[in-house]
Amino acid sequence: MQRTGYATCSVESAEDFYETMHEVAATTNLKAIPHPRRPNQETSLAPQTRVAMDPHSELGRTPYRCAIVGFLGVQPSQSGGETILVDTSLGSPCGDQLAELLPETLRFRGLISQAALPDGFDSATSQATAYGKVASVTPRDGDVLEFEYEIPTVVRSAISPAVLSVATSVVGPYGGAHDASSGFPISEETIERARQIMGVYSVKLRLDAGDVVLIDNCRTLHGRRAYAGDRVIVSALLSQFGSAFG
Repeated sequence: MQRTGYATCSVESAEDFYETMHEVAATTNLKAIPHPRRPNQETSLAPQTRVAMDPHSELGRTPYRCAIVGFLGVQPSQSGGETILVDTSLGSPCGDQLAELLPETLRFRGLISQAALPDGFDSATSQATAYGKVASVTPRDGDVLEFEYEIPTVVRSAISPAVLSVATSVVGPYGGAHDASSGFPISEETIERARQIMGVYSVKLRLDAGDVVLIDNCRTLHGRRAYAGDRVIVSALLSQFGSAFG
């Protein structure tokens, strides 16, 4: 994983997958996020989940310092649905072009339930958070909190500290990025150019039953191609609590 930003293997079951994730956590001084997502079957009941998903990271919209993302293939789609991976480390053609294209710091807004916050989370000091800087926290309906936060465009890998990468989600399902210094939204032209750059350097993997991919979340962006038919993927995250930057 340190050479490419991701690693692959095969397992017999979802239980073996979670055991593998815990073994990786033990060897990298990481922790399993308390509420990992369980098997999620994307069926005709939710056809919108079959669309393509741009490459992104889990640095935003989560209160954890997500270091590794793991995916297990359970049931491949009838066609399409390949996982997309993009190495955005500085020194790579993709990373260098993105770093030149984007501002130094990005600002996002995100919603999260208070019940999903990790133990010891302190929004005032950004402890145990993936956010570079929490600018504001506003209560919404129920126990929902709205965060406004700033993330450096270039971040340091949690598992390969010498590696700096453009691992922030300018495109992808999160979107809504602003230039933190000017306050203006990232233009559609810039977003489309970032999408084009990542498209040139992306790698596609098909996850058949038992196939596993482990991804350095602070170096390699992940997405997927559009697909037809049902698709079952199990996912889990490994986290380092504390600042993700510096």
